[in-house]
Amino acid sequence: MTNEFINILDFAMVLKILIAVAGVVIFILSLRAIIRAKSSKSWNTTSGEIIESKFIEFGSSGDSERIYGAKIKYKYVVQGTEYMSRRIYFGSSLLSNFKRWNGLRYARKFPKGEKVTVYFNRLNSKVSVLEPGIRSEIIFTSAIGIIVFLFGCYLLTNPSGLFT
Repeated sequence: MTNEFINILDFAMVLKILIAVAGVVIFILSLRAIIRAKSSKSWNTTSGEIIESKFIEFGSSGDSERIYGAKIKYKYVVQGTEYMSRRIYFGSSLLSNFKRWNGLRYARKFPKGEKVTVYFNRLNSKVSVLEPGIRSEIIFTSAIGIIVFLFGCYLLTNPSGLFT
């Protein structure tokens, strides 16, 4: 075997490991979000105010290549300390913001100056949401993490798989 061939095999192995690790990281982060989302239903509440609300678009002019979202920022006070956050719900920064209608919906639902109920973690008041509970985006992301991890494991255990 030439030295170049060994380097290609090493690169392939590193790539397979990175795919498996990426799946684990995605799953762990989404699992953390699921736990926080579930507990957010029992969090304390306070009143808040929307201080920024915009519908945003990224990407090229073709509709299929654009990413849409709502840029929402709100402030709230807990025990005399003012906090600011952008989190609408756990998972709101994931897939939901790629859809034009969803970005528009949230920009309209939370206009600047609107008074809102803010759900905050009593153990860490800077963690808050406007809509508590588990959403499908988090479950979907967890499933993606598991699939990516399993794919990485398949590549690692199958010598005739991809990247060889």
